[in-house]
Amino acid sequence: MSSVRAVAFALLALVAPYCAAQTYEFRFWPPDSSFSDPRVVTMDDGPCGPVATARVNRMPELSSTEPLEPERVVELGRKGQVVNRWRIPVDAQVIGVSGSRLIFEFNRSAFSVGTDGSIAKEKKQSASAASPVPSCKTAPYFGESAYAACWRHQDAATGKSRLLVYEGVCT
Repeated sequence: MSSVRAVAFALLALVAPYCAAQTYEFRFWPPDSSFSDPRVVTMDDGPCGPVATARVNRMPELSSTEPLEPERVVELGRKGQVVNRWRIPVDAQVIGVSGSRLIFEFNRSAFSVGTDGSIAKEKKQSASAASPVPSCKTAPYFGESAYAACWRHQDAATGKSRLLVYEGVCT
């Protein structure tokens, strides 16, 4: 019986790498420039402070216990209530929304992220026509950020207009 177990473990060792979740390299805000995390590939100085390039298989949470901090995107309903939240990499550009997935561009490639943080590579897409909403209030979600703005995007799945609040890429 032990030889059967040995063969089973050998097969598992061969197959396991192919069963692992897809990883992606994205940029996030680290707690400081001396930060260390096994997911981090490089640390760089960005125009708005240090950034960590890390390999992740899902977007990090926005929490005090997660050392890699993503950017956030909030969808507002008709009465101004939050109806969806997504997390995206630093320096990512929102290019659309489709159902429960937010589509963004990072390093000239398109990706989508679910509200649960799941990530998927997408076929290259052109940005949906987004129009600014100047009277929208961003302060409850982004404090006094000079980069935060509201944008109307057309949902690629339903054609409906959706109001998204997010910060622009730091320059």
